[in-house]
Amino acid sequence: MMNDGGRVVVLTARMKGASTDTHFAKRAFEYGTATIERLDPKKYHPEMRALVVGPYKSYQEVAQIARDGAYATGISVVLVIPLLLLFFRTLRSLPVILPALFLGQFWTGAIVALTYNRLNILTAFVAAMLVGMGIDFSIHIYGRALDEYNGGAEWAEALKNSMWKTGRALLSAWLTTVVAFLCLLVAHFDGFREFGVVCTVGVTVCLISTFLTVPPIIGATEAIKPGKRRPPVAEQAADNKGTWILRFGALVVAAISIFGVVKLPDVGFEYNLKNLSSPPSKDHIAYGGALGAGRSSSPGVILGTSEAQMREVHMELRKRLRDHDPRLRSFLTVETFLPSDMDKRLEVIDEIHDVLDRRAVRNIGGKEGEAVEALLELSEVDKLTKEDLPEWVLRLMTEKDGSFGKFGLLYGNYRDEDANDVAAFQAQYQNIQTKEGPVRVSTEGFILSDVVKYVQADGKVIAVWVLISLILVLLLDFMNLWATIICMFTLAAGMMMTAAVMWAYGIKLGLFNMIVLPTALGIGIDGATHVYHRYKE
Repeated sequence: MMNDGGRVVVLTARMKGASTDTHFAKRAFEYGTATIERLDPKKYHPEMRALVVGPYKSYQEVAQIARDGAYATGISVVLVIPLLLLFFRTLRSLPVILPALFLGQFWTGAIVALTYNRLNILTAFVAAMLVGMGIDFSIHIYGRALDEYNGGAEWAEALKNSMWKTGRALLSAWLTTVVAFLCLLVAHFDGFREFGVVCTVGVTVCLISTFLTVPPIIGATEAIKPGKRRPPVAEQAADNKGTWILRFGALVVAAISIFGVVKLPDVGFEYNLKNLSSPPSKDHIAYGGALGAGRSSSPGVILGTSEAQMREVHMELRKRLRDHDPRLRSFLTVETFLPSDMDKRLEVIDEIHDVLDRRAVRNIGGKEGEAVEALLELSEVDKLTKEDLPEWVLRLMTEKDGSFGKFGLLYGNYRDEDANDVAAFQAQYQNIQTKEGPVRVSTEGFILSDVVKYVQADGKVIAVWVLISLILVLLLDFMNLWATIICMFTLAAGMMMTAAVMWAYGIKLGLFNMIVLPTALGIGIDGATHVYHRYKE
């Protein structure tokens, strides 16, 4: 609240649950909103506004992610249909290809429900990704069967040739994709591991559903209404014009790839998590003036082993505060309410009382005399004990087991949304050294900082494992070192072109898109695998 003089009054309350618990955050938000509606702030003043803002609105972003995952899945399916019609130029392709995709999606959802019983912010988008990854198998099988059929083979022979010739390439593509996703199991971040497992299951069941549904559906549709053969596309020898186009395209790819190599270090990591969140809603209250613009309003918890240790922590923090540590805002410990030097303070207060009680001072009249009387009354105090503390202080300083004084609060001067800022504060205050040993400080921000560190470390390790695994799979598949080098070279070019595009559009790696690295590596090699297998034929 702010009065006409610009004075701000802040009422601070501690919630029993964390804002990272979306279920509790939802209940807290709804309770706060219902309380505001019941109190009707406008009856106090027509311009008064009251809203629930801050970290406990986080559950709304989680809900939005779930909605985005559903929208992305729907849009993917809608866009795939016209692409199938454009590629195959017949409505018959839809009942042949789509059932395998939908069956794979259904199986994946059932397995996830039985295994994890919920989705996280990463696996929420697996369904949309499977539309692209899972439909490839059906497209390749059906496309090759159509080529064989249009070439004069009957459907039984066409499907046999398709399953035998294209099936091996599909198995190779499936294995490279699955290996990339399974490498996510080495990650520290649970979200990455779950994403890897769910994607592995999804791609696998889509492959199985393709083999189980595409041949019988083709047989059923041909039995109901046989399709017409189309004249096969005549193969033409490459002329000078076609060769020139290929060479020009290769030069363009090489140039962009080299540019990507140069700009790769500039892509960087997105440490400002505000850039990863959804746009702010219109319902917003700027309370930064009361708490410090952009600064954390959540205290860290100081957990000591004894009251004496916490008093030592207090002295250390007070020293840092007096030294104007820019990352320390304030703190509360048992020393705040029951100072250990209380006897010395009482001696000073007694001296102040003696001075104020002198006749010359007490004879002062007017407002100064009133101030003297007030100070004299305030100086008549006894030693403060635990029993004299207010109830809210006792609740704050008393733990569930009844121990008193081993708990404290630390308010840092850092921005919650800046992972670098949080990490710098964590480096200084995660452990406070005392004679009895280090005292740990814990905040929700430290969790975020650790997640960023784990994600960065995992991204590098996983990328290395994926590359090694892909090389081994390709060597096993082709039994040819040169073929493996060719396919890996195309993958490297694709990744470097991706880096160039990211730099051009200012896209950085972050908590959410870091998962794209193993995904792109595993899926990006599939095209080269299919082309090389067909070339070998």
